[in-house]
This record gives sequence, C-alpha cells and structure tokens, in this order.
Amino acid sequence: MVVRLSSITFKRNQKYYLYALLVCLIHPTIFFFSTDIFRDIFMAFSFLLGCLTVKWFLNSHSVFGAVFYFLLSVAIGFFLIEIRPYLGYAYLLSLLFLKIKFTKSRAFYLGLLYLGLLFAANYLGVLDLLTEYRSGFEDSEGGSTLGLSFSNPILFIPNFIISFLGQMLGLYITNPLALVLFVLETVPFFFMLIYVLKNIKLADSFVRFLIIFFVFYGSVWLIGNDNLGTAVRLRIYNYLAIYISFFIS
Repeated sequence: MVVRLSSITFKRNQKYYLYALLVCLIHPTIFFFSTDIFRDIFMAFSFLLGCLTVKWFLNSHSVFGAVFYFLLSVAIGFFLIEIRPYLGYAYLLSLLFLKIKFTKSRAFYLGLLYLGLLFAANYLGVLDLLTEYRSGFEDSEGGSTLGLSFSNPILFIPNFIISFLGQMLGLYITNPLALVLFVLETVPFFFMLIYVLKNIKLADSFVRFLIIFFVFYGSVWLIGNDNLGTAVRLRIYNYLAIYISFFIS
C-alpha cells in the first residue's frame, strides 16, 4: 500500500520500489510491539486506505469523482475515529488544511505559530485531558517513561521538544532492543524527514495532506503519552506519512 501511494512501480522505479519495500519490511514495531497485533495492522491498513482515497480525490478530473472520493475519505475518517479517535480527527482536520502551500520560510513560521497555539491551549486548559492522561504514566517503573510533565506552562515547549526527540525519534534508548528499533526504524525515518522538509516547497497537495497529518496526529500523542513502548506503536502512522512523502518527492 505504501508503494502504491508513492506512485512508484517496479518497471519504472525499480530501485525506489525495492527500497520502499525494504523500509516497510524491516519495520518491526507493527508486528512485535502491539498488544493486539491484528487491531494495529487493521488500523494501519485503514489509515493507508484512507490516504489512498484522499489521493484519488485530489487527482480526480471529474466533479462526480472528486465528490465521491471526498465523501469516501470523510467516511473513512469517521471510521478511524471509532477505532482510535485522535487518529481519525487528525486525518479529517488534515483534509481541511491541505490547500496550504509550503515554502521553507512559511513552514518555519507556521511551525512557530503552531507551537504558540499549543502553548496557549495548554495554558488555557484546553489540553488538560491529554496532560491528565499523561500524568497516569508518572508511577511507571523500569525506565519505560520519559518522566515529563506538562503541568508547568513555562516548560511546555521545552518538554514538547524533548518528547518529540525521545518518543518520535527514539533517542531515549533504555535497552538493546530500543537500539535495534532506533537503527531499523528511526534512522531511515530521520533522513527521509529531513529530505521532505528540505524539499517542502515541491510538495503537492497530497504530500501537504500527509505533512499536516504528521503534525496534528503527532501533537496529540506526544503530549498525551509518556510510555516509550506505546510510543513505538503510536508513531507508526507518522512514519508511514513520511515514508510516502519521501518516495513521492
């Protein structure tokens, strides 16, 4: 599905086709770090199917086709809400903002604005549900948590950045298995992320959708989760969004 979403074929893009397959095949989290393996695989497939309908919507050359695929995308979004609410909401919100065009400078200033909005939302108590959920991890033992707290508004942005580094990038390595995940998953993801950001001005509407989803979805679980084992499952969708964006670019 990742290969298809990236619009690469074995005949025309043999090297990238095989590389895309390799990246997905060596991604162990979805197989080994799921409390319910079939549920996580099903959610990942549903998300990718939703991305495919969004792509069809954006590439449709007829009004009927565009309306049909848009409604289908929205329906899949509501389905995602049923199985993981913040995944579905991030998916649907991304549909609303995919017309935003990026340049490096615009992406930078939008990023600062977004951090400011998150800071304000946290200060006003809008994010209390997420931060209270995160506080439930504070009593965990065994080094499986970062131990960050968003209760102090002044430290919100520094803690958010640390959460990104520790959970999204997997830089908080506590055991040999975490190191294996870092090498197999995070290293390829990191270089792909850098490439996507460096070429962000070339992003088409579908890649913009994926980038916006990356931001919205990641923001929720980076604030609400403090368990490193859970993080490697939650970030699957962020990684998939960047994988697809990279191969399209």
